[in-house]
Amino acid sequence: MPLAMTLGMQKPTSTATSAKKKGKSKYDSPWKMLIERHLRTFLAFFFPKTERAIDWTKPPKSLDKELESLDPEPESAATDLRVDKLFDVVLLTGEHRSVQVHVEVQSDPQESFETRMFLYAARIFDRHRQPVVSLAILGDVDKPDWKPEEFGWDVLDSRLEMEFPIVKLSDYDEKALVASSNPFALVVLAHLRAKETRGQSAIAERRRWKVWLVRLLYSKGFTKQEVVDLFRFIDGVVYLPPAANKQFRATIDKLEARKTMDYISTFEQEAMETGWTKGHEEGHQEGHREGHRAGRRAGHREGRQEGQVALMERLIQRRYNEVPAWVRKRLEAATDEELARWGDRILDAPTLADLFKDEEPTP
Repeated sequence: MPLAMTLGMQKPTSTATSAKKKGKSKYDSPWKMLIERHLRTFLAFFFPKTERAIDWTKPPKSLDKELESLDPEPESAATDLRVDKLFDVVLLTGEHRSVQVHVEVQSDPQESFETRMFLYAARIFDRHRQPVVSLAILGDVDKPDWKPEEFGWDVLDSRLEMEFPIVKLSDYDEKALVASSNPFALVVLAHLRAKETRGQSAIAERRRWKVWLVRLLYSKGFTKQEVVDLFRFIDGVVYLPPAANKQFRATIDKLEARKTMDYISTFEQEAMETGWTKGHEEGHQEGHREGHRAGRRAGHREGRQEGQVALMERLIQRRYNEVPAWVRKRLEAATDEELARWGDRILDAPTLADLFKDEEPTP
C-alpha cells in the first residue's frame, strides 16, 4: 500500500487561507455546534462502526480546550474552513476501553492535511497514552479526487503507517439524502448547496435552495431541538445578504404560519444570535435600533446591552404574548450573564415561570 510522504507542515492552499469575512457563509461554528450537541447522531450517519462501538451509557467528555493547545497549525484556525473536535469516550468491549475520538471537518482542500491528522493523533496520544480514533469529513466540491486518508513513510527499514476513515460529502447521492431520516443528511445537503452557490450571481439560486432546505427540515418530523439546531446550521452555512435574507424570512414566516410550527420564528432566531453571539450584520443593526428605544428607559446602559434587553423583551412578547411589569423590571436590572442564560432557556421554556425559574416575581 502506498504511503503519503508529507512530512513538512505547509500552509493551506490559497482557497483555504482566505480570512474570515463578514457577510460570508460560516462553516466552523455551525458544524461544531451540531457535533457537540448531537455526537451520537453524527457518528451514526457518517461513521456507524464507531457509533456502535461506544458505550453511550457513559456520556462522552468534550476535550475542546485541550485540543486548542495541541493544534499543529494554530495560525490557520481563524480561516473558518475547518472544524476540530475531540472527545473522550468509553468503548463497549476490547482491550482499550477508553479512547479519544478526534473529528476533523475540512471544507476546502488543504495540502498536508494528512500530516495534520497524524500530528494531532501523535500529540493526543502523547497526552493520554491511549488509542486515538481519527475521523475526517471532507466538505469540498471542486476536487472530487482529493481524498487524503493515510500518512507515513518507509525509509531504510524504518516504517510508519497511519490510516484514518474519511467521508467525502460530495460523494453522497442527493435522493438518498433527501429520503434519509437522519438529521445529518440535511446537514450534508445544506453544506453542499452553500459550496455550490457561491458568488453574487448565485444569490437568487441560493435563496431558493435555502427555502427548499427549510421546507424539507419542517417535513421530517424532527424533534423541536433538532429543528432549532438544524435551522441555525442552515442559517449560518447558507448565508444570504440582507435584501435576499429579508425575502427568505418573509417566505419562511408564511410557511411557519401555515404549519403552525411551535418554534422561535426566523427573525427571533436571527435576533438571538445577534444579541449574544454577534450574528449577521442586519440583525446586529436591528439590535442597535431596539437598543436606542430601550435606552430611553435606561440611559445609563451601553448600546450593546440595551439591544440585548430590547431583543429579549421582544422575544418574550412573541413567545408568551405578554411582558408583565415584573419581567420588564427584571430585564432592566439584568446582567449580561442573566440575559445570556434566559436567551438559551427561552427555546424550551413553555411558560414565563419556567423561563425565570429561581426568579421571584415582584409586584
